Amino acid sequence: TYRPAKVAHIGAMAGPRPSVERPLLYEEVNIRGTITLLELARLRDDPLMAAPSMEALAWIVRESDSSRASVMMGAAEALGRTVGSSTVLFPNLLVHHEACERHTRAALGRHAFETARDKGAKLGFHASIAYALGETDVDPTTKMTRRERQVAELVATGRTDKEIGELLTISPHTVH
Repeated sequence: TYRPAKVAHIGAMAGPRPSVERPLLYEEVNIRGTITLLELARLRDDPLMAAPSMEALAWIVRESDSSRASVMMGAAEALGRTVGSSTVLFPNLLVHHEACERHTRAALGRHAFETARDKGAKLGFHASIAYALGETDVDPTTKMTRRERQVAELVATGRTDKEIGELLTISPHTVH
């Protein structure tokens, strides 16, 4: 179920790490778990879980894509603020946040780092998760309506146009 999976994954990430420079020793497991948590957070409209999950994903990609990591850090911080929470739920993980910020700032330069973080902060809940999951190159000026988000979320669950149309009482043609 949702909550035990969240607790188990966060607990695994909170364990000791051998190096700040390589915070996620079990990268493949952590990336899959983090992606799963982001998908669940989206389905449940749960920014409290999305923020630290997005932050963790930024830590994972920081070396391969500093710009993307910076956007995700900005998005995670903005999501955390919406629920009065931090992106780092365990104090022993703060060192990884700081290392990610140092690395991405050094790789991009101050201006590009701040620009990328600002872009993330403007994305909003659904767009930031889509960006973190690599579903789209999100433009923060493009807003989906509530109905479009409903359709998109049902499409993501694998439902057909006909099933979505019946659930939302719209035509399958409109869904498509």
